Amino acid sequence: MLENNKVDQLKIKKLQIPRDMTMKELKSLLAKIINRLKIFKYNIDSGSTRIWKMDPAFETIDALKNHLYKSCTTSKTYDYQITYNGELCDRVHQRSITEVFQNDYAQPLVIEINEPGKLWIFYNDLVKACKKCDFCGRIDFVDFSCSCKKVYY
Repeated sequence: MLENNKVDQLKIKKLQIPRDMTMKELKSLLAKIINRLKIFKYNIDSGSTRIWKMDPAFETIDALKNHLYKSCTTSKTYDYQITYNGELCDRVHQRSITEVFQNDYAQPLVIEINEPGKLWIFYNDLVKACKKCDFCGRIDFVDFSCSCKKVYY
């Protein structure tokens, strides 16, 4: 998170979770933890988080932090759109931790938090960038038409 250009907010937190926990349960737990930390001026829910595996292009978390900081500081807008080639883990909410990580539990996770009314920041070839519909204002993965069926891209 680089809210207000505070790179020091990109902190590593360790969390011990049961292997049979589903991704949906993990997202709910993360939302509760993040809200207790009072990092944001707003509360988040489980739909405001995405869980990613570490991008293989970065050997260390510090390298990833530097990339994120550089991407944000060179952006001309605060609606950051950053290519991130890690795997999005929570596409299927009923998958367990064991199914997602296949016994590689030591790898770091990146938690993307979406501010209400803003676009998701990370995207790649498999996870399309979100767009805001010019007609209804809904933010979603828009390929050809928005779900409001009034605007086509």
